[in-house]
Amino acid sequence: NARAAVVYHCILKDSRLLMICSLLTVAPLTSYTQNDSLEKENKLKEYINLIEEAWKISPDTALTYMHNMLSYATEKKDKQIEAKAYEYIGKYDANSGQAEEAIKNYEKELEIMHELVSVENKDVGSTEDNVIVLNKIAEQWRLAGKYDKAFENAMEALKICEGLGLDSLSILPKTTLGWTYMEIGRAHV
Repeated sequence: NARAAVVYHCILKDSRLLMICSLLTVAPLTSYTQNDSLEKENKLKEYINLIEEAWKISPDTALTYMHNMLSYATEKKDKQIEAKAYEYIGKYDANSGQAEEAIKNYEKELEIMHELVSVENKDVGSTEDNVIVLNKIAEQWRLAGKYDKAFENAMEALKICEGLGLDSLSILPKTTLGWTYMEIGRAHV
């Protein structure tokens, strides 16, 4: 049984994970009904809590849950959960020093966010979430030494901030631009 395999895997990884994984066996994730937004929201929260708790103890185990979340979202055609899964996988890649893999996952997240926003008839490029994801992409490009791409994404994020009057959020792309300029200066010394 798949749940038993997860429990066994977690016992081998770290005995502290036993309690988290046992919850899966005792209280499986709730069933999903496409028409019930409350159940959808609960499912998303359950995955997030599971991933965040596992991450504290074993990021590799959390990655397994992230991929489970992505599989679930794909199966149910749930774009919101799919975007969140790509966000977490991107974060895992970024923390593992895999900048280009992180960028690919953050770009998938951004693409899905654009799909969701366009369905709601909003301006696709004008959301706070776009600023955050664009800045994460810019940061990864900066860390990979691709300063032109870092600059491009950070400037796009800053443009959204300025267009929406998001002064407090503009600190993210401004900081990324500052680090990028600083590193460009070091590269030319």
